[in-house]
Amino acid sequence: MLTLSDYYRKHLAARRKMRLSPATISSDWTCLRRWERLGTSHVKDWIVDEFGRREPILRYADDGEPIVIPDPPLGLIVDDDLTRFQCALLEEVESSTVNTTLTGIDCVFRAAAPRSDSRSGRNDLFRLPYWEPLDESDTSSTWIPDADQVSAFLESARFATWPRKQNVSPSAWWQALIVFLTNYGLRCGDWKRIRFNENIDHELQRLIWVPKKTRRKKPMAVMLPLNATTQKVLRPIMTPDSLVLSG
Repeated sequence: MLTLSDYYRKHLAARRKMRLSPATISSDWTCLRRWERLGTSHVKDWIVDEFGRREPILRYADDGEPIVIPDPPLGLIVDDDLTRFQCALLEEVESSTVNTTLTGIDCVFRAAAPRSDSRSGRNDLFRLPYWEPLDESDTSSTWIPDADQVSAFLESARFATWPRKQNVSPSAWWQALIVFLTNYGLRCGDWKRIRFNENIDHELQRLIWVPKKTRRKKPMAVMLPLNATTQKVLRPIMTPDSLVLSG
């Protein structure tokens, strides 16, 4: 099984580089290097409890000292191991740096652990079944669906059963969403706020909005004409003064 650094390098690095600053990525690697140097896992035997979960039994040497593995595989790390790592860090750095380091490596646990009610990556890896993650996706370029893929998605909307809205069928809602966003490509923060009459006139001729992301520097409204296809799919869901695509 992969170590923390191995998992980060293979499955997280490319995704985080797309979303986060170079300084954050550099901080990630600083935290991981600290773990490689000081992180250990107490060797464990495993039992299965009455609920079918695997539970660790810690193993000790004859002299009572814990038997540990340096830079262990990701799935073996539990909270006790992180506490030991925290104590080792406190002997070298300030407490604020310790907190930053633990937060830095926590992104790996959250990404690698199966979903659970606790939403915590630590301790879930050995309590729940482990699935080997998919190979790293190609994130070198933005994926843009072609016309056939959009058409297939639009066709599948005919069978939708959600969302349930008064006087609006689920299929009509999904068709409007797909066509509207394919044509105009608004960010989530923008299309969720678009209203009939306020942003789209009652004749469905034009779309007017101020992009949320850039409104501080560019407060002027953007105005675009609505094409015939978009008018056709918006008309069945049109309710005066309501959100166009409320779910």
